[in-house]
Amino acid sequence: MIFHPSSYNLEQIKNHSEGEYKVFKEFIRIDDKRTQNWHVYYSYYYRKREKVDGIKIFDNNEIDFLILAPNVGIFVLEVKGGYIKNNHGRLFSIDRFGKSHFIDPFNQAKNNYYGITNIILDLSNKKIDLRKFVSGPLVALADTSKFIEVAQSNGYDTYLKNMDMFQFIKEASKNSLKGNNALTLPTQEDIEKIREVLDGPEFEFKLSKKDYINSINIAINDLTEEQFAIFRGLLKNKRCLINGKAGTGKTVISEFLFKEFMINQKQKVLYLSYNSLISLRVKADLRDKEIINAYPINTFLENCFNKINPLIDLNDLSFDDRFKSLVKNVTDIFNQGKLKKFDCLIVDEAQDIDLNDDIIKLFDSLINGGIKDGRVYLFYDENQIIFKDNKKIYQSDLFFDDWYRYSIFDLIRNCRNGVGIKNAIDEIFITKKIDKDIENEDVKYYQINNEENDATKVINEIEKLVKDGISYSQMTILVDQKKNNVILDKLKDYYKNNISEFKTTGNKKLTYETAYAFKGLENDVIFYISVNKRTKFDVHYVAISRAKALVYIYKR
Repeated sequence: MIFHPSSYNLEQIKNHSEGEYKVFKEFIRIDDKRTQNWHVYYSYYYRKREKVDGIKIFDNNEIDFLILAPNVGIFVLEVKGGYIKNNHGRLFSIDRFGKSHFIDPFNQAKNNYYGITNIILDLSNKKIDLRKFVSGPLVALADTSKFIEVAQSNGYDTYLKNMDMFQFIKEASKNSLKGNNALTLPTQEDIEKIREVLDGPEFEFKLSKKDYINSINIAINDLTEEQFAIFRGLLKNKRCLINGKAGTGKTVISEFLFKEFMINQKQKVLYLSYNSLISLRVKADLRDKEIINAYPINTFLENCFNKINPLIDLNDLSFDDRFKSLVKNVTDIFNQGKLKKFDCLIVDEAQDIDLNDDIIKLFDSLINGGIKDGRVYLFYDENQIIFKDNKKIYQSDLFFDDWYRYSIFDLIRNCRNGVGIKNAIDEIFITKKIDKDIENEDVKYYQINNEENDATKVINEIEKLVKDGISYSQMTILVDQKKNNVILDKLKDYYKNNISEFKTTGNKKLTYETAYAFKGLENDVIFYISVNKRTKFDVHYVAISRAKALVYIYKR
């Protein structure tokens, strides 16, 4: 079997689509003497073209798999993965929020088949017509082993999980001949003529930046197998510490957990974080800002304290002293029954909160039954401690008391960042350096020499992405400091009303924020501007790992 492109990265394919990854592995599995002359084109794009002789050409469509098999047939295979359900003859995929999305892989396969047929007919001066051969659209439901009756599937051969791919395609060939005995099987010579057209300048195999970004967003929308296994483990354990590096899906799992307990089990859930943007993100993702108790811990403490002591002002205290005072006062308020307790506590980015005796006692006071009989879930990443000097996650001996036995879960697989960003993060951890060595197709590195000139370079890169179809809202400027940052000031001056501080919802503008405030969040494209040579390594790590698809680093 001959793959196009000839070199491929299975990890990148998996990041692009779990379903396509599974189907690709099936093609690799059947790569033997039976298929030695087969040509399989993966993620095949045909570019946008103008009308030629009045024929409208489809614009920038992707074929998941284009199969050219001598003496078997020519097939367009559309793949759909993930959890799929049937509702009155229509297929729906289920996203991480439990929301159904109508999908029609059969119509997509048909459109792509006729699209590629018309283009080949046009570019070969009508000498090659795929319709005279055994050919047509196929569908693969990569994660479904039980056949789903679908009205739109009539006449389509559908691959299901655990089927033999070779036998499936051979059977599709037989079915095509049964339907029309005037068709012919393509010979090796026919396949080579088709390939001459397919390999011409009108076609490309590499994902465009826009399509690559879209594919990553689709891939991270569902729980991975690892995340789902841990999610089920969390449901069975009341007290849990969940450790995971950036991009492993801590916030995704915490949102699933929140939804499970609040909506399905009708419990009162409190979601705490260290910064406000994470809380806003959770409320936006769960789509109901009114009933969701999600707060930065400091805001939560202030709200509770002010409800009971509205006339007492603690503003004359330093931040640290004020926080400590709030912790002790709010603990007393809940222990005295002055405010209703919660059934479950979820803490995201817990590494930024000093988990000392007083904090543990606070958590104990917030929950019905206390920590012993209530539910507590602490999500953390020991590599992202940027708000405190102490690198120890917890300082309390209460973690080891008999009444507080907790289960530890480790998230390993990065499911957010593109392959290039993952590789850069790995390189950073090995070398403890951020320089040009981390550059790849997803990561670009620039040394800051002249801030005014470098601001122009940033603007040029942003506008290139816009020309590629990427919107301003998909890009965020992260900085290690806002003050005395000439590049950021120049960007704000250039974009004027089209740039603003980051907001979690409804923002169509280019956004900017500090790496500190952006912890726990992400965007498709990150421009990281580090103007302070003394910025901590952990901050660089946080900033770079916020990017899902592309990151541009400008560092002094």
